[in-house]
Amino acid sequence: MKFGETLFQRSVPKWAAYNVNYNEIKNLIKERTSAGVAVPRDIPAQGKSRWEELENQLFKLLSAEYDNVTLFLRSKQGEIERRLAHVEKQVGIARRAVQGNALDKPILQARRYRQLVKDIEEIGDEIQNLARFAAVQRTAFRKILKKYRKWTGSTSLQTRLEVEVFSSGKLRTDFSDYLRQLSEVKTILTQELAGPMLTGRSRENLPNRLQQEQTSTRAKKSAIAQIEGALLCDPLAFDAAVLTEPYGEAAGSAFYWIHPDNLDEARMLLLRHMRDPAGSRPHSRRTSTASEDVRRKVASLSNANSALSHMALYDNAQRFIKDASHSKPARIALSASWSRDPEAVVTLAGLSPTSSDGTTVIFSRKELARALQRDSAASGISNEACTVRNYLIEHRDIKPLAEVSLHRSRYVGMTNTAEVANWAMLDTAVTVAPVDISQLGEPQPQSHIGYAFPYAVLHIRWEFARTPAVVRAFDESHLVERVFDFTLEDMAIYTVQKELPQPSWRPLLEKDIRKVPIVPRISRPGILARTRLSASDVVGSSSGPSSSDGPPDSIFSGLAGGPSSVTSDDGGRNRGPSATAQPKPETIKGRRKKHARIQVPEREPPTKYWNEFDDGDSDVNPGDEYVIYIDPNGPVFPGAETVSKAFGAVCDSFSRGTGKMISWLPLVSTRMGYRTDGERAPLLADRQSSEGDPESSSSDTDSVIMPQRQRPHKGRRRRDRSQRQNSGVYRPHQLLSPRQRALERTLFFFYSGLLAIAYVLLVMSGILLATGRRKAFVEVDAGVVAGVIFAEACVMAAVILIFMRKQRLGILHWGLVAVAVASVVVIGVGLLALMFANIKTAKEKNGHSKPAHG
Repeated sequence: MKFGETLFQRSVPKWAAYNVNYNEIKNLIKERTSAGVAVPRDIPAQGKSRWEELENQLFKLLSAEYDNVTLFLRSKQGEIERRLAHVEKQVGIARRAVQGNALDKPILQARRYRQLVKDIEEIGDEIQNLARFAAVQRTAFRKILKKYRKWTGSTSLQTRLEVEVFSSGKLRTDFSDYLRQLSEVKTILTQELAGPMLTGRSRENLPNRLQQEQTSTRAKKSAIAQIEGALLCDPLAFDAAVLTEPYGEAAGSAFYWIHPDNLDEARMLLLRHMRDPAGSRPHSRRTSTASEDVRRKVASLSNANSALSHMALYDNAQRFIKDASHSKPARIALSASWSRDPEAVVTLAGLSPTSSDGTTVIFSRKELARALQRDSAASGISNEACTVRNYLIEHRDIKPLAEVSLHRSRYVGMTNTAEVANWAMLDTAVTVAPVDISQLGEPQPQSHIGYAFPYAVLHIRWEFARTPAVVRAFDESHLVERVFDFTLEDMAIYTVQKELPQPSWRPLLEKDIRKVPIVPRISRPGILARTRLSASDVVGSSSGPSSSDGPPDSIFSGLAGGPSSVTSDDGGRNRGPSATAQPKPETIKGRRKKHARIQVPEREPPTKYWNEFDDGDSDVNPGDEYVIYIDPNGPVFPGAETVSKAFGAVCDSFSRGTGKMISWLPLVSTRMGYRTDGERAPLLADRQSSEGDPESSSSDTDSVIMPQRQRPHKGRRRRDRSQRQNSGVYRPHQLLSPRQRALERTLFFFYSGLLAIAYVLLVMSGILLATGRRKAFVEVDAGVVAGVIFAEACVMAAVILIFMRKQRLGILHWGLVAVAVASVVVIGVGLLALMFANIKTAKEKNGHSKPAHG
């Protein structure tokens, strides 16, 4: 599907008025560079002078479009910044109140918390829409320049725009700084303020604090604790833990391919549900030692995200193919990872039947090449490197299979706990090549030529009983393509080792994974508001159920029975009776004083007459009786008005046809007062012409039908009669829809064809009359009569089709049609007269010849 046809769907529908005029500019380029206008390309001097004029025109148009788009983006960015500042201010006020134990009126605080969550989600939606809009406009500019370069072979326009216009950087598509700021506010709101604002008690008095301390001691050896500990240790250790740590009781992973055109939008969607630890700031409530550790971790993650990472894969190819275990994301026997950091990380899988646990070894990056060689000397290297070397000696069948180079960004869930958590890794610029032993441990290999994977790879892992909200959001998004039975290690090994059987996801590489977003249905505002409010009550949109994100005794705990994400489709709709009928907590009931309520009696339904829409058919309840009321004092008998309207419609149709017939005679039509000027034009004709028809397309500018010039109005306005007569005629300056244009075009072709057939029949009749045999004059005369009759019938059918057209035709058109019809009639009459004259002449000759023979 063409980009211009899906521009409305790809962009934000409510901001469609600010899109680039893609179709108009593309049509301009196509018209100016078509074969009938363009100069041959084999004449450089003439081609250059000809394209220079077009390039100047396009440069002005594209510069103006760029300024309009960036002006709109700046206005929306300012709006988002103001809303972010307001939410930060409100969260800061609530945070100070919680720290000072100054919370009162729990109901009001809960409502304030609910409003803050709603505001945060709305700001996130606005940021995501802004990133989507900016990415689509950037793609539109790129495709326009690509079309121009393809049709003209000139790159000067693109170079000029990149230097003078695009270099300003106003059309940005990465708004991750806004989402990082929003995620920090959301983290503070859900982790620090959720309990106090929803229950009215301080964090020290919450009953689930002791429960969390007890569960944390039980989860020290869980997968979540291991991965979170590796995140604090080293980025490469975090990668190794995510890939090699066995799944818990209910966990999983998902892999997605992302096209480079959708990378910025996908990153925005990921930051809606997760946070980048490299961009997070330590909270002021932490101690100085903890803050220093967090700063060190943030600096390490930031350096790791900006550096090029490498990964060498060692295994037995046949064992790797036959291994069908799914206890952890990676099935590789030995994986060595390094970047420009001084330390390298090596993971060793337990291949023996008695041991299935893996080992992670961290040692100096400079020792990596010697550790991965069995024949190297063991002296002079650390114990960790000796462990890797001994592992290779023990498993002689393990060979180097592939090496991967990539840029990796790491993300963690906003509300990760000791029991519920998720993590993500986004890999871009993925390159696969065979293992070069001499380059192991080098942060920037001197010669690294290999296969470049065409897409970015997103890996999401979760430890949770259900699929987290971030996975559901990506499954429903058009930005990514989920690939099953895929890992980065599988792709690298299958790509380098050509002799291995091809995996199931290999055919997907030959397809275009880009999709067109589906425009959401427009619902009633009340339904949207109710759905949004119910979904925003669920706290912790990235990691697990709402019961783990907020206190169990919250006054909104009854609303937390659904999924944990505001992007979930089943939030608020798949609730059973048990979820909606949960009683309120006893702690809140005890603190509230019960008041008597006045029971207002229900109003009795008013007495009304029976009707078939409200009361059903009489056949259903034959015992029920009803009365049809007729007002005896009414001026008109029931049904008389309907009958009169029906007769009036029939009379109007006859009068409309008569008026069109009379309009052929200008003097008579003037005398009868029939005019086609301003007295028949709608009062809002100018406004309707500017807005266009609802079914018409703004890009179909080549099919605009312009009416004749109107004359000033004379005489008394006959509004009612003119509206009835012109109800079936299109408005002046109206843009016809494709269906209307097709109908008008079909009628034109039909009556033009009928007129042509009539002329053909007349020509054939004339030839037959002129060359017919004297002896077969009866057959000749019958053929002439049949041809003339059919020609006149075609003319009558053409006249009927002309009057069926609703479009106002010009005087020239009517004149040509009148001349054509009159010519057919005159020629037909002439042929008949000539035929009768021939018959008379033949009779006279026969009369003279008989006396001569006698």
